[in-house]
Formats: sequence, C-alpha cells, structure tokens
Amino acid sequence: MTRLDSSSGWPLAAETRRLTMDFGRARFVKPRRSSSGTDNNCVECTFDLVPVGVVGVRDSKDPVGPILAVSTADWRVFLTALRTAHS
Repeated sequence: MTRLDSSSGWPLAAETRRLTMDFGRARFVKPRRSSSGTDNNCVECTFDLVPVGVVGVRDSKDPVGPILAVSTADWRVFLTALRTAHS
C-alpha cells in the first residue's frame, strides 16, 4: 500500500534522503508538452543520471538556478498521477 502525505495527498517516497548531485555536464531538455501554451511556466529535465536512479528538473527560465533531484521511481509516480488527472 502506498502511503500518502497528509497535507498534499501525494504518495510518499519509500526513502527520503539529501543527496549532493553533480549536474555540471547534464544535458537538460524541455519536454514538448511543457512548451505548449503562453503562460511561460516551463521546466527542463535531464535523464543523464537515470542510470544512478535520478531525474533532474529545473525551471527553464532560470538555468543556473536550483535543480530538483527526483528518484526515477518517484518520477514515474508523478507522471502517472499527471496522466490520471488529465485523462
């Protein structure tokens, strides 16, 4: 059974830990659905670290800003939730 966060209702990660990741050479791409519309709220993702279990996400308007490191398992849960919400 998946545990849910009591405030957001989102599934909790099985393990939460603080990591220091080196995204210096990562290639970020903008998902094609992220660039639709005119609100300019886009993200870029890097899948270069998937072999070690991490997807990097950043604000496309701030390419030198912070990068959110998400486990590949949590990324799949997030995408599934989005697909379910929009179907």
